[in-house]
Amino acid sequence: MAGQNNPGAGDVAVAVRLKAWAQHEVMLLSVLGTYLAICFSVVTFHAWAQGGEAGKAWHLISVSVFKAYLVAHLVTIGHRFRLGEAAPHYPLAWRAFFRALGLTGAVALLTPIEELLHGFLRGEPVFEEVEAWTQLDPWMVTARLLLVLLLLLPVGIAIEVMRDLSPEAVRRLMLETQPEMKLVAEEGRKQT
Repeated sequence: MAGQNNPGAGDVAVAVRLKAWAQHEVMLLSVLGTYLAICFSVVTFHAWAQGGEAGKAWHLISVSVFKAYLVAHLVTIGHRFRLGEAAPHYPLAWRAFFRALGLTGAVALLTPIEELLHGFLRGEPVFEEVEAWTQLDPWMVTARLLLVLLLLLPVGIAIEVMRDLSPEAVRRLMLETQPEMKLVAEEGRKQT
């Protein structure tokens, strides 16, 4: 065995795997963070344009971008530790929906922190922000969370497809004009 004769060969293999993992995580964080930043910024800008959000638009959008990258980081951490992968017996659509629902819950938990940061950037006292938060219309909050759920469904689908295939196969499907790959399901069909 070549690895037994050369003690450094194992270190090189670990370094190569670590580099590939880091590249994958950075790519996932970049793509997902950018997608969420665009989505959250559009939702925030829409609320600001309707007059529902007080403050300068750039304050609101910059905090939304920060929240988007925070959620993207949570997704990459969850992906790394295989959170939400305990029920592989469900169909892809249900797994993607449950994953998107969990991410929507994370966004719902981060939203009060986002509102406090908005208030801080506007120079308002914290108690006024908390009071304004308690005065929100529950239907409006529900509508925004449903919109976030709708925006996070493609994320759930992408993560679940990536889990079922492989990150490399998904990258080829998304970025190449004619991906040359064989899926296991296609090979199984030819044999029967």
